Amino acid sequence: MAASLGSAMLNAGHGYRILPVVGAMAMLVAVAVALASHVAEWRSKAAPPLPAAAE
Repeated sequence: MAASLGSAMLNAGHGYRILPVVGAMAMLVAVAVALASHVAEWRSKAAPPLPAAAE
């Protein structure tokens, strides 16, 4: 997916200098989603699933 986005940006006329910035922004979005998920799970106080019994 990242390669497709980079290809589309290059075809749209953007230079190679902007590609690392887009990657950093995507990483920041991923961190924000992970933190939001962690906080939501922590606030729900849900018990973690029990491990499956070995047979």
